[in-house]
Amino acid sequence: MDEADVAGQLARNNELKKQDKVVCGNMQCTVWETAWYMRGMEVLMMDMMAEDEMADFVLDKVTELAVQRAEYFMKTGAEVLYLGDDVGMQRTVMMSRDLYQTWLKPRLKKVVDAARAINPDVIIFYHSCGFIEPFIEDLIQVGIDVLNPVQPECMDFREIHEKYGSRISFHGTIGTQTTMPFGTPQEVRAQVFRNLDIAGPKGGLLVAPTHLLEPEVPWENIKAYIQACRDYPKS
Repeated sequence: MDEADVAGQLARNNELKKQDKVVCGNMQCTVWETAWYMRGMEVLMMDMMAEDEMADFVLDKVTELAVQRAEYFMKTGAEVLYLGDDVGMQRTVMMSRDLYQTWLKPRLKKVVDAARAINPDVIIFYHSCGFIEPFIEDLIQVGIDVLNPVQPECMDFREIHEKYGSRISFHGTIGTQTTMPFGTPQEVRAQVFRNLDIAGPKGGLLVAPTHLLEPEVPWENIKAYIQACRDYPKS
């Protein structure tokens, strides 16, 4: 890690903080996705199932690089670290919980621990599309603070918040497969209010569309989302 580069980026980030901006280090595709992009998902899955040393080699190397990125972000003053690997599909997880706990959970923990060793107060975001309810407990255990996006097409936010909301926060929950592109402005507004009501006094929700808004999302729905966030009762 080049000390001059770290010093220069730290200075730039400190200037951003003076403007009341939050500095976020974005390193999604942290371990799993990077590894299977290199090896191929089917092949890497077979390596893991067979306990082949190739799985250890690839995943360990990717984790080592992820740790280096996390440490760089912390040394340059990032206040938020955005991790992520898609481990869910529309209706189920990509792998068993045993497989996840054996191969991915300890490596993700190494990345989180490396960041917190430098900045104990960093807020750790984690992104995964799809249904990942079986892994949420594991994500809490490794130190994730905020889970994104809780797609309503895949998981029920009320159930997730009731079960885990005292130990982890959430970002997202407004569907970009359903409500944002195909709902009315009134339905968008109702969804924002509903999810904020679910969070209630306990809080723990940054209500937002679950993904980037695609061109088919009506402008009226975008304005309705913004206005609903402004109008929601604060008391």
